[in-house]
Amino acid sequence: MSDTTNIYAGVAGYFGKPDHPGKVGVFRRPARGGDWQHVLADVETYTVVVHPGDSRTVFAGTSDGVWRSTDSGVTFARTDFPDAKKQVWCFLVDARESKRIFAGASPIDVYRSDDGGKSWRKLQTPTIATHCTGPFASRVMRFAQNPNVPDEIYAALEINGVMRSTDGGETWHPASGTDRWTYEWKVPAGLAAATIRSRATDDSNQTEAPGAGVQVRGSHSHSRTE
Repeated sequence: MSDTTNIYAGVAGYFGKPDHPGKVGVFRRPARGGDWQHVLADVETYTVVVHPGDSRTVFAGTSDGVWRSTDSGVTFARTDFPDAKKQVWCFLVDARESKRIFAGASPIDVYRSDDGGKSWRKLQTPTIATHCTGPFASRVMRFAQNPNVPDEIYAALEINGVMRSTDGGETWHPASGTDRWTYEWKVPAGLAAATIRSRATDDSNQTEAPGAGVQVRGSHSHSRTE
């Protein structure tokens, strides 16, 4: 490993019990060994991600949006993130465009940056039914991008299922079921007719050719079982 390789740890909230508070934020340590440095102490941190194309750029998902370092974690600063006190739990760097990054939040929301994480915009808030409740708001915990169809992105929601985007993250729809997935799509206003086509992808990322599809008309919601 090079001398510039680091290990990062994000810490949030408390240690084991609410009445056992401790230091929060981002800690950094050289991979070759050494002491941990407390490099971000201002906010609770739920995830730390090093940009896969530039190890100097490090993102922290925090209790106050996205913070970023451009000097390998020596310093962090809050980005131009639109919502204050929004929890960010995960990131995805687009496989096609390294400057395009997605951030998953709690309560459920998705944000996107097109300038390497300097600034962010909030995408359409997904309409996800409540499948179960817990002591915290549902969270976007992980993203997965289809390597064969990059505009298809999946998001795992802690305690609330899975949602999917087929337009590069601009809009999101719930997916439900075990043996089958049901996907709901609304014909956009002003569009007289549309064709819904589906395809399946297995665990080896083999994607079938879409079928002829189903013709739908009018501004109504339609379901397609895959």
